[in-house]
Amino acid sequence: MLYNLELLLSEVKTINTTFKTRWQNLLKQVGNEYDIPYLIFLGELLAIIDNDPSPQFICQSYSDSDMFGGRNQNWTLKTKNIVLYRSISQEINDSWQHVDVFENSLDIRGLPDDIFIDWSGDFSTLIGGFEIKIGNIDDKKIEAILQLASSLFKKVENTKNES
Repeated sequence: MLYNLELLLSEVKTINTTFKTRWQNLLKQVGNEYDIPYLIFLGELLAIIDNDPSPQFICQSYSDSDMFGGRNQNWTLKTKNIVLYRSISQEINDSWQHVDVFENSLDIRGLPDDIFIDWSGDFSTLIGGFEIKIGNIDDKKIEAILQLASSLFKKVENTKNES
């Protein structure tokens, strides 16, 4: 039987040595320490879905919330079949009245048949945590995903529904 899993993740744990070793490239390139556990979660999630033991983080640029409120991110998480590409380019305009968004894209390709990931592309905690939905997955993958989430976050809320 296949299920849809909705997750709300919050309260980041200290990143363990295994993740630090596996994601050295990510740790070196991402300046915003707040985002790191979420990026690791996404990379490991793709690895679970794709049965790939070697997910990769490829980063062209990663800056977030500079002193003027701008962001510039262009990165990819990749497994043997799945590619998650995220690009954000925004800055505060001259009048400081609003943020000008030049690009805000999220593209996920190569997921196995019928499996889907529903994610806004943000790591914002304004809504109380990181929300993501993974659809059409079996109990074995759900168990692995929940174990992954628990290793990175203190608070893991989940809802499992038949798909």
